[in-house]
Amino acid sequence: MKNQEREESFDQKAQKWDSDPEKLERARLVAAKMKAIVPLHKVNQALDFGTGTGLLSMALKEQIHKIDCLDTSEGMIQVLKEKIKQQNIRNLVPLHGDLSHPAIQDQYYDLIFTMMVLHHVDNVQPLLTDFYGRINPHGYLCVIDLFKEDGSFHGAGFQGKHGFDPKELSCQLLEAGFSSVEYSHCLDISKITLSGQSKLFPVFILIAEK
Repeated sequence: MKNQEREESFDQKAQKWDSDPEKLERARLVAAKMKAIVPLHKVNQALDFGTGTGLLSMALKEQIHKIDCLDTSEGMIQVLKEKIKQQNIRNLVPLHGDLSHPAIQDQYYDLIFTMMVLHHVDNVQPLLTDFYGRINPHGYLCVIDLFKEDGSFHGAGFQGKHGFDPKELSCQLLEAGFSSVEYSHCLDISKITLSGQSKLFPVFILIAEK
């Protein structure tokens, strides 16, 4: 699947994205996990990579002074902009684009977090190295994503990764320069696969410290 096709797909889904109660609950659960294991009182500025409609950032906005919310889907960012305006939110900054966005070129973060995004990335190692370079000393990277699965989460034709072995991902993060990595089971996503059957897909939360 080409990047353009991915973006168009997410653009088309954007308006109805927040109407799914499971997505709202997932963001709430992940935010609670992050609050329990990441010292958010030390986080002044964060980057939400692949923010979508900003559900996770919205759930963390009371704990973090400023969050840059970055996504390549214009449709998703537009929905986030509307929510920010309606709720008069001051500390979330919606950004349409990728890591080359000029607004973040000189920014360093105490925390970068990314939820259910990494498995869409073709080559993960350069991205992890990029993250490392943008994080302040003693800052954190938080990855929430799928454990390895059989490919049925997205189904036939998906050209990203079928989840991760967090042990292998931890090794990649240490190779990128992070000093320590911890991970644990975070939640399960229930999904109807293309075969018509309901299946649970486990999701991990991983914290790497610089």
